[in-house]
Amino acid sequence: MLLVDLLNEDGVTGRAHTFCHRPSGAVAISSHLLEAVDLLKGKDSTPFDVAQTLSRQFALLGRTGAVRMALSLFDMAMWDAMAQMQPVPLSTLLGSRLRPLLAYDNREAKLKRLRTI
Repeated sequence: MLLVDLLNEDGVTGRAHTFCHRPSGAVAISSHLLEAVDLLKGKDSTPFDVAQTLSRQFALLGRTGAVRMALSLFDMAMWDAMAQMQPVPLSTLLGSRLRPLLAYDNREAKLKRLRTI
């Protein structure tokens, strides 16, 4: 498991995580992430701008596998930080609306399922 804490200049930490399958995967992904942070340090950017910049910077390595996972983690951590700065739920920031949702395997969901049988 690789956990990412992306601390921005406003003091907000965006978080993301992934399962790397192999220890070498975590090493490769974290190496790409550290390089990405260095490339962007001090620049004011949106997640879209960052995705474009990093996609170009890592193009020769290919944008699959460990590179894709690293860029995705960076993107997720940026969106998480933006949601915290608003402060709104991430789903709202991404355009969704809040609505009640039955949790998996809860009592109400079981009763509703039994009524439909």
